[in-house]
Amino acid sequence: FVLPILLIPAYRFIVFPLLHNRIPSLLKRAGAGLVIMLIGNLLNLTVDTIEHLHSNNTQCMFSDTSHGSANSLPIPLYWILITATVIEVGRTLVMCTSMEFIMAQSPNRMRGVMMGLGTVFLVFGCLALYGLERVLAHFSNATPSCGFYYYLVLSILLILSLVLFTIAAKRYKLRERERHVNIQA
Repeated sequence: FVLPILLIPAYRFIVFPLLHNRIPSLLKRAGAGLVIMLIGNLLNLTVDTIEHLHSNNTQCMFSDTSHGSANSLPIPLYWILITATVIEVGRTLVMCTSMEFIMAQSPNRMRGVMMGLGTVFLVFGCLALYGLERVLAHFSNATPSCGFYYYLVLSILLILSLVLFTIAAKRYKLRERERHVNIQA
C-alpha cells in the first residue's frame, strides 16, 4: 500500500514533466501498464510455484499455513518486493492514465460522473479480487497451491483485459477539443 503513495507523485511530478515530449499517447501508456501488470502476475505465479515445489510446507500466496502462523514467509522477502513493485508500477500507470483519459475524453458536464464511475469500478475490482483470494484460501491443501490458482486466474483475467483493451483501443477515435484543456492540471 506504500508503493502507490510513492509512485503516483513520482509519475506526476518527476516522470511526466521531464519526459513530456517523449511519453506516448494515453492508450499506449494504458496498454503498457496492463502488460507490466501481466508480467508482474506471471512473476508471482512463477515465484509461488517454485517455492511450493521446493518446500514441503502448506502455503497459500506466500504465507506458510502449516505451522499455524499465517504471517511467516517461506521465501525471501526481496522476491515478493520485486514482484509487488512490478505490479504496482503497472497499476499506477494504468490508474493515472485512465484518469487522464477520462478527463480528456469526457464532456465537461460528465467528468464528475465518469470519475465516480471509474472509482466505483476500481473498488468493485478490488472487492472481487479480495473475494477470490478468500475463496482460494480455503483450498490451502490444493496442489500445486492456492496461490498458483489465484495468480493463474489473475493472469487469465489480465490477458482477457489486454485483448479487449487492444481491440477497443484500435477502434477508438480520440475526441478533439475546440480548445486545449490542460489534463495534468
